Amino acid sequence: MKTSHFFLSTAVKVSFILFGIMPVIGLILFGAMPISSIVQSVINWAGMDIILGVTVFLGYLIITAIRGVLKKRTYHSSMRISA
Repeated sequence: MKTSHFFLSTAVKVSFILFGIMPVIGLILFGAMPISSIVQSVINWAGMDIILGVTVFLGYLIITAIRGVLKKRTYHSSMRISA
């Protein structure tokens, strides 16, 4: 498994746990909230989900860019020129 695929799959799993399982556990433990606070909670969750998504995506881009630069350096440094 490639490193970038590993990081992406880990990010998806963490997002699923934070935004899928944890709210269900909170609902089971504390019950339903009044309607107005539910709407506000949904808005907060959506905002946090967008922020987390952008953060994970940018992290993925940075990791793959760094890996590409390091791979390119290793490739060129291992070439031998014979005349």
